[in-house]
Amino acid sequence: MIRRATVDDAAAIASIEDRVDPDGWTAATAARHLSGPLCQAWVVDEDGVVAHLITTVVTDEAEVITVAVDPDHRRRGLALALLDAAASAWAAAGVRRAFLEVHVDNAGARAL
Repeated sequence: MIRRATVDDAAAIASIEDRVDPDGWTAATAARHLSGPLCQAWVVDEDGVVAHLITTVVTDEAEVITVAVDPDHRRRGLALALLDAAASAWAAAGVRRAFLEVHVDNAGARAL
């Protein structure tokens, strides 16, 4: 189930980040972003958070700050489902452009 993320999800988000990238977000970093006024975020919750997408929205522009799927739950379209949920919310809020920067060698992110 996709739902809006809350500060209570910070530890689960940090756990996924750690599995994906040892230099990824800490729980404190996730909580800081999730509590920010410009943040819009979603998680896939399957008896626990298995994927997340965190964005900032300023006027009519959105930026994906981080998106990650737990390695045990990959190749199921969860990142795309999260992006679709975000895009629907952005459209309703009047967002006209969205950005996602990825590393050149991150094939999965580039495919997204």
